[in-house]
Amino acid sequence: MQDIKEMLGQSLNESREEVYGVAFSGLQDKHGEPITVEVRVPKEYARDFEDYLQKEAGNTVDHADGRTNDFELDW
Repeated sequence: MQDIKEMLGQSLNESREEVYGVAFSGLQDKHGEPITVEVRVPKEYARDFEDYLQKEAGNTVDHADGRTNDFELDW
């Protein structure tokens, strides 16, 4: 069982990540629907990851949105 310090430390570490839902091009289920995966990115790299998503829109990335922020892939 975790003590309060461990629980708080874990909460703080989790809040230092941004979470994105990303559907990669060509990744589909048996019905042809896109499969969305969850990607966790350290906050200090979130802008770089968003730039990557914008650059790859229509190539390797079909759709992406922020789960912990207001990012929405627009292309």
